[in-house]
Amino acid sequence: MNNAHWHLLLNHIPVLGVWFALAAMLIGLVFRNVVMMRSSWVLLVVCALMTIPVYLTGDPAEEMVERLPGVSEQILDQHEDLGKPALISMLILGALALGSLAISWRNEKWVRPLAIPTIALTLLCGGLIGYTAYLGGQVRHSEIRSGTSINAPPKDKDKHGRD
Repeated sequence: MNNAHWHLLLNHIPVLGVWFALAAMLIGLVFRNVVMMRSSWVLLVVCALMTIPVYLTGDPAEEMVERLPGVSEQILDQHEDLGKPALISMLILGALALGSLAISWRNEKWVRPLAIPTIALTLLCGGLIGYTAYLGGQVRHSEIRSGTSINAPPKDKDKHGRD
């Protein structure tokens, strides 16, 4: 596997993981389940850590695809520009989650108050990393770019059914 493969494979973990962690945090909050809330903090730490290799494989992946046909340099640049803010925000979220986890082990009364800033930051980070991934998907997948018609007429084929 090359860096482009790793970048594509690993980016799904933090992108989806933050939303699973948010759901677990909300369920834990509603049902006053400390174990569920702590589990969501652990998941957020894992998501933050997984963002590091996603970011580090980004430039090598870009080098592999930037000259391929159909690649939008403008979208590639936008995706790259959001990479660092997405990484930093995820690392801040991971630090908050790790700190919340540590504090919750010392004193359980802090679990619910620490959940509120975690939820707010998770929403922010989930949106940022999700949008970054969305742009990344558009780099090679023109069918998801706005203004692209997926109902475009098919190319004319020759008498043997070839393009």
